[in-house]
Amino acid sequence: MATDVTCALIESGGKVLAARRAENADRGGLWEFPGGKVASGETEAECLRREIGEELGIVVDVAQRLQPVLHREPEAKIRLIPYFCTIVQGEPTPLEHERILWSGGRELVRLAWCPADIQVVRQYLSERAPDLARELDRD
Repeated sequence: MATDVTCALIESGGKVLAARRAENADRGGLWEFPGGKVASGETEAECLRREIGEELGIVVDVAQRLQPVLHREPEAKIRLIPYFCTIVQGEPTPLEHERILWSGGRELVRLAWCPADIQVVRQYLSERAPDLARELDRD
């Protein structure tokens, strides 16, 4: 059985927010979309609002759900559930990540992503910049 994990594609000014995992964390130094595990009895949207508050200190509006991504690793299987989000209150601060970055276009493709997030990046680019989605396959 897969663990449900939500992630937020927070957009502003034509860019999306990426977060770099701390070096001492699992998959340290890799980039991801912020989010986390859905708790028992919690909806996906509630999870995202809670996690984004904890990780970035902001309030988001959870909007369109994208296609979930099933990702298998030797030690776990997760179902990563991405949502487009917008900030309704606050300024993002990396409270649990090493750093955050507003990224778009080619810069987004060049980041070293966590394996589970790569398919989400593809979905994002297919929605926002289809020509760049193919570049992920070449790198």
